[in-house]
Amino acid sequence: MGGIIKIVRGLHSKYQTCDPRIIIESLGFNIVDKPFKRCYGTMVRYKEIVVISASTLQPPHIRRYVYGHELGHALLHKGLDLCFLKQHRLMPLNKIERQADAFCALLLLPDELLREYRNCSLEYAAANLEVPVKLLEYRLQLHSKL
Repeated sequence: MGGIIKIVRGLHSKYQTCDPRIIIESLGFNIVDKPFKRCYGTMVRYKEIVVISASTLQPPHIRRYVYGHELGHALLHKGLDLCFLKQHRLMPLNKIERQADAFCALLLLPDELLREYRNCSLEYAAANLEVPVKLLEYRLQLHSKL
């Protein structure tokens, strides 16, 4: 987990944002969204070219999560091309998927944002932070372990 935290803090510091689309584009990666029916999103790498896609059929808060999740794969799992399947649970059991979700949760929900919403309901905070409630719940679990 320490390596993921270090990478995320470095991105926050360098780009001064937790918006995954801005970070993806700032890293020189490409975003090409498609109306995937069986897939929430993908990350494809060919040599130095990285393309991250989210399904245009999903609502914005899910696409935001997918961008963060797939960016996690791009930075943490450089030897893999992955498809984030529609049937895939938000909190997967697979180690690689858990790492991508941890990266995403830490990227999209830094400590400063968590403090701003500490007295709010999960639903209110998630709606305002444009993330799924389950991702916020997961981030709070990570927070208690850090």
